Amino acid sequence: MANGILSVDALIEQERLKRANQALLTNPNQSVNPITAGDIPALIQQGQNSVQPQPMMSPAIPSAPFNPPQAQKKPNFLQRIGQGLKDPTTLTALGAAFNQMTLNPNAQLQQRASDMLAVRALKDQSNQTIKMLMESGDPQAMEVAKLIEADPTNAKSYVQAYMTSRLRAPKETYTQMTGAQINKMTG
Repeated sequence: MANGILSVDALIEQERLKRANQALLTNPNQSVNPITAGDIPALIQQGQNSVQPQPMMSPAIPSAPFNPPQAQKKPNFLQRIGQGLKDPTTLTALGAAFNQMTLNPNAQLQQRASDMLAVRALKDQSNQTIKMLMESGDPQAMEVAKLIEADPTNAKSYVQAYMTSRLRAPKETYTQMTGAQINKMTG
């Protein structure tokens, strides 16, 4: 409502509710008269003539405002930096980078940052391996995934042992036979 005048949408909604209430009071089985394009100029005129909105009874038909689903907002640049600075590995790597700019760089800080980045890379690789093994659906693969999750440093040896057991010769053997041999056996 701007300057005491109702907007067209508010007037249409008000008229819709008024008609719905009237229809329900007079005959509950009767349908409500819809607002047509011809009704809009009269509604606008009515809104311009009335400064105060008419008091209404509680509407019989609840009308919730339309709220379209809002997509997840993509974090902006500063928010992404803030999230990155919460990671201790990133902070250590930044410290090591700034340490290189000093006149007397600290070798232990460089080594610590390198170790932490190596652990992060190992963890990322083991997470991908665990995901691949879990998606396979093989019970033995799921056991190997649990082992890798418990001890990611030995992931390579666990996967290698699992793949070796999978690629062994099959336990079942088949004999190739000709049609004549099968006929002799079956008669």
